[in-house]
This record gives sequence, structure tokens and C-alpha cells, in this order.
Amino acid sequence: MDKTGIHPVSEGSCFERAVITFKRRNKSNPNDVAEVEGIISSRESKNHRTNSVNEGDRLSALNDNVLLHLLSFLPTLDAIRTCVLSKRWSYLWTFVPALSYNLERTSCCKNVDEFVSFVEKTIILNKSSKMFKFLLNFQQHFGECYMVHLDSKVLDIWTRFATKANVEELCLALYEDDFGLRCTMDYNLHMNYSLPKHIFGCSSLTKLYLSHCNIVPHGVITWTLLKSLSIKNTKVSDDVMQKVLSGSPALEVLEIRRCAGINRLDITSASVRKLVIEDYWIWNKDDISFIYPSSEILEILAPNIKVLELLGHFGTKCQLVDVSSLVSAHIGFELNKRLVAVPDSTRAAKYYKESQNMLRELLSSVRFVKELTLGAWCFQIITKLLEVKYLHSPLPECESLMLKARIREWELQGMAKLLRNFPPLVKLTIDAATCKRTQDLLDHFGAEVKISWASIGKTFNSLLLHDLKTVKIVGSCLCNEKQSIALAEFLLKNANVLETMVFTVSKKDCFLKYEEFGYPRCVPARYTTEDVLTIAGKLLSFPRSSPHANISFSWSML
Repeated sequence: MDKTGIHPVSEGSCFERAVITFKRRNKSNPNDVAEVEGIISSRESKNHRTNSVNEGDRLSALNDNVLLHLLSFLPTLDAIRTCVLSKRWSYLWTFVPALSYNLERTSCCKNVDEFVSFVEKTIILNKSSKMFKFLLNFQQHFGECYMVHLDSKVLDIWTRFATKANVEELCLALYEDDFGLRCTMDYNLHMNYSLPKHIFGCSSLTKLYLSHCNIVPHGVITWTLLKSLSIKNTKVSDDVMQKVLSGSPALEVLEIRRCAGINRLDITSASVRKLVIEDYWIWNKDDISFIYPSSEILEILAPNIKVLELLGHFGTKCQLVDVSSLVSAHIGFELNKRLVAVPDSTRAAKYYKESQNMLRELLSSVRFVKELTLGAWCFQIITKLLEVKYLHSPLPECESLMLKARIREWELQGMAKLLRNFPPLVKLTIDAATCKRTQDLLDHFGAEVKISWASIGKTFNSLLLHDLKTVKIVGSCLCNEKQSIALAEFLLKNANVLETMVFTVSKKDCFLKYEEFGYPRCVPARYTTEDVLTIAGKLLSFPRSSPHANISFSWSML
């Protein structure tokens, strides 16, 4: 794969072999030769015919292996539709070494039976001897109450076809995510697809995505070439994870999303570089652990990983035992939203306290990273609940910091205090666009405390920004315009080596609060073109301490 993320078409690739098979099979069948006459011919005569018909049709001038490569990026239904273009395209799709079935995009199917029939026919007609990609995405349904659920025997046949063709990328995205939360956490694991033996023994796999699949290995796992593994919506035990890791010696990326069952994740392999854990709960049949926090701990021992992401809702404490090689960390966990509806205030207060302790320990464990991202919930904990002095040690080597924050007065105050712990900061990103749905601590701790601008300015003026070269402020809107502009003005005035400031205004609605007849109300509002031009003018008028500072302004749908 090159830097663009595209697999190159090279000699001996799936596409080259597909072309060879395409030519051989068509030549061997006299009845097909006449029908596909002109498809298999020399490149010179092919280009000559193409140019004589239409000088602008450069696509038809490409050779077959390039066309197969292009078709492999299309869903199978769209690839089939290309057969109407010309005789040359009539059967080309049957040699594409990639099959992609997306239920949402397969509009020709009105129900599950039609969808199954469509998949089976295209599998039978496919003539590629080597399969590059096989994707099944059922995370959609036919109508509100019609959930897709396929018999395991049907899925066994389809996946066996893929493994026999030495598939490299296999994606099994079964059922909807919301259904998965109910299914997995209500212990109805029988609804998940149990992976068959032939998948565990498929040594050609390089990328594997599993959603709603029970992972119970049959014998030895031989994923010797596997580079990326994503597991979602299931229960996975410590023993199973060890078998998976032992059978994947080349694994580089491991993603565990919306899963339960692991108490200790021990990754000693030197090849694993990235670990992502999102929405995690300890499995406990005696308690609903995804609603109430568990007393158990998820321990992570991964001394060789370079990138760590902890995201979503955690129902248990996460402890980083050893992540000594870490370079980049994204700490974006948040309190489970269901907990706030529980009337037991003692339980809620306990969880808030556990969140503080967990965050403080996590930051201490990742204190030597070069890049750090703090999610909106974590940032609020630091701002509202933690005094910065409680962070046992600063992050002395962190050069890039991203904060997901709504940019209100009290958050600006906390931001300034937090930045004291990042002395060598070179790049600062404030993202207000991606935290709209995050739980707001103000909902649980009363009204927002008013902080004077003089107090905020005093805190910011104590910062030393000698190394800050790049600033990005993303998602400014009407509800935080004053704070966003004030932050930009301060940074322009005090960052004396600043080179680039990117200021992005959101086109989306925000909600402005006001009172009507003594009751709080919200009204949607968004920037007009005149508003945006006014903001741009303000930014350009601010004094800059750095003679090399450039301001980039944009208006986008964030």
C-alpha cells in the first residue's frame, strides 16, 4: 500500500491474476468468445478503436488489470451496473477480486431473501481465483421492525468461499449497533455469529473486521499475515485474546469496541503499534455492569505500542500497567450516560470520584507522550473537578495537544491552568465541533460559575508560549463566539514564534439560551455570511507578536 492508501497494481497481484484467468476462461469457451469479441485484444488495437469512437473516453483505454483495480473499490452492485457501458464491460465485473455487500446500498433487494439470493448469485458468477476483499455489512434493516438475521449455515458458505479464495481483507459487520448493545449486554450471545474453523485457519488474512461474532477458536489460530484486527459487539475472554494475539504474530493494529469480558489485556508482541478500546464493560452476569460501574479493573500491559486510544463509555476502571513506548494517546472516555438517570446520588458521586482518579492515573501513565488528545468529558473533569495541582507530574515531552472543549468561560480558565503542564507545547488544537453530545457536568453540579474575564486573562498571562508554532481553533459558533475570538486574540498576542493559526467557523446550528416568562428556552441560530466576514476582519486586525504568523480562516459544516 502506498502513501495514498491505495494498493498498487503490480505483477502477480490479485488484479493481474484475475486478468489472466479472464483471458484464459474466455478463450476456452467458443460460445463466449464471440460475445466478448474485442474485450481481449492488444492494447494498441484497443486504444485505436477507443480513440476512433470517442477521443474523450480515456477510461476504456486502460488495460484490464487497472480496470479491475478500479472496480474493486465499488460495492458489488455498482460494479455489476458497469456491464451496460459496452461489450468490453459485460463480464469484467465477474473477475473483480473484491466482493462488497452493503445492505443499505443494495436497493434492488426488498427483503432478506432477495438479498441472500443476490449475494449467492454473484458469488457463483465470480471467477477470480484470488480474493482481495470480502465485505458483508448488514448494519441496516428493511423497515423499522425488520431486523436482519441470517442463518449461520448461509454465512458459513459465504465465508468459506472467501477463505478458499485466500481472501486478504474480510469484514463481517452483522446487525445494527443499537441491536448489538442490547444483544451483547443482555447476554443473548446466541444471536451472534460463531466464527467457523475455516476463518481461524485462514492464513492469507491481512485485515479482519468482526462485529457481532462470537470468537471461540477451534484449534490453533493461523493469522500469520494479519496486520489489522477490529472486534466489536461481543464478549471476549482473557484466554481468547491471548490465543488471538499468539496466532497473529504480524499484528500492528488492534481495535476492541463495545466489548466485554476482558480483565487483563497483555500485549507483549513487538509488532503491535496501535491499540483502540471504545465502550468497554466488565462482564458480570450477577449485575448489569454496563449501567453501573464494576469494581473490577481492566488492566492493559502493552510495553511496545506507540498509539493508544481510550474512547466512549467505560463501566469499569482502566489501568495502564505498562505503556512505556507510547508516543500518542487519546484519552476520550466519559461517564456512561445511563448512570445519570439513576436516582442513587451516592452511587453517582462515587462514579464521579472514580472518574477523577482514573483520569489522574491515566495522565500519569502517559506523561511522556509526544501527542495527547483529551476528550470533552475528561477535559471537563480536569476543569471542574480536579485542581491542576493534583496532576502528580506535568507532561514534559508533549509537543502536540488537542482539547475537545465547548470553549466557555470556566473551560477557558481550566484550559489555561492545564497548559501550565505542557511547557514545550508546539501545536495546540481546540476542537469545539465534536463534543456537542458529550455529557455536561453542569447538568449535575448546578449552574455555571461566572468567571470574570480579568481572572481568565490573569491566568492566561502566566503562560509561557515560547515554542508554540501552530494553533487550530475548530468549530466556533454563535454560542461560543466571544470566547473563541478572545482565545485567538490572546494566542496571537503572546505566542512569539507562532507560524500558523487556523480558525474554522461552523455552518451548523447551535442553541442560544434565553429566558421567556421565567423559563429557560433555547433557540437555534447560525452564522450568516456577514457574521463570518466580521469575524475574519476581527482576527486579521489583532496584533501579532510573531512576524511570521499567518491566519487561515474557513467556514465549514462541522
